[in-house]
Amino acid sequence: MIFKHMVIVRGGLYSSFVFTDKDLMDSWIKTKIPYLKMVYKDISYSVHDLDGLQIEDSCHVVGDGREVYRITELVPFDENRYGFVLDSGFIEEVAKCYKVN
Repeated sequence: MIFKHMVIVRGGLYSSFVFTDKDLMDSWIKTKIPYLKMVYKDISYSVHDLDGLQIEDSCHVVGDGREVYRITELVPFDENRYGFVLDSGFIEEVAKCYKVN
């Protein structure tokens, strides 16, 4: 799977959700955001594009400076929430990983 889009939710819930396709993301926003607002009350969300990283790519991780990691595996956390297993042995959310320039 190559994730190209992300929704970041803030407020009563802090989380990031990733999508392979814009139409899937738009559909998720229409159905899940109203539900999340009902459950968590005061939330907001923003939409972002992702670099489309995949297994064997090199990446940086938000908060780890300029350290470079290699992606070795993809693991599911929950619906529309995934992590990359890195060559360091750690698992980081797909939403926190970005392309090495």
